[in-house]
Amino acid sequence: MLTVINQDGTFSGVQYYTDEQRFRDHHAALGQACIWIGRKIDGEKPGVPAKEDLDANTEYEKALEMKRINEESVQIMRPMVLGKATAKESADLTALDDAAKALTSTAARAE
Repeated sequence: MLTVINQDGTFSGVQYYTDEQRFRDHHAALGQACIWIGRKIDGEKPGVPAKEDLDANTEYEKALEMKRINEESVQIMRPMVLGKATAKESADLTALDDAAKALTSTAARAE
């Protein structure tokens, strides 16, 4: 669940069942952060997220970034397959590939 964290690092008590950019933008404007944790926090005493919650969020954010990289790569590769790619598209694809490698090497080092 998308969970809102106050500026002092404590749970705000607000959670959403879906991760939508509009929720993140709204809470960012209020100085709050959003993290994804796989459980409800209803009824919990105010406190900070557990290490397991933060670790789960890190994995979730990495998966979101990899999904974004993959989707952008597919969009760039379409003109390449047709032989109509520009130099910028080739450079963009290289940059996405580098970002994916960095993301996966970060994950490998963490294990």
